Amino acid sequence: MNLRNYRTSIIIAITFTVLLSTFWYLQQLAFIVFLSLLLQLLLHPLVDKLSKRMPRGLAASLVIVVSAGLRAGFPQRNTEPHQIHQGLPCADGGAAAKHRPP
Repeated sequence: MNLRNYRTSIIIAITFTVLLSTFWYLQQLAFIVFLSLLLQLLLHPLVDKLSKRMPRGLAASLVIVVSAGLRAGFPQRNTEPHQIHQGLPCADGGAAAKHRPP
C-alpha cells in the first residue's frame, strides 16, 4: 500500500478532525464562524450589484455601514429569561417580580 496515493485524503481527514474537535470544544467560535458565513451569503448579492457602479471595497463598506445602521435603528429585544419573567403578571394579580425563582 502506497501512502502517496492517499496523501490528499489523509490531509483532508486530519484537517476535518482538527476542525471538528476545535468546534466541539470552542462552540462559541463555531457559532461566530456560522454567523459570519451566513452574513456573507446574505450580503454578497447586494455587494455584487453595487460593485458594477463603484469599486468593490466601497460597495462592501457601504453595505456593511447601511446594514449596521438599520440594525441600530431597531430596538433590542429582551431575551434574558429572568427579565422576561419579571414582566409577566402573576395569577394573584401581582407582578412576577415579587415571586423571584430560587
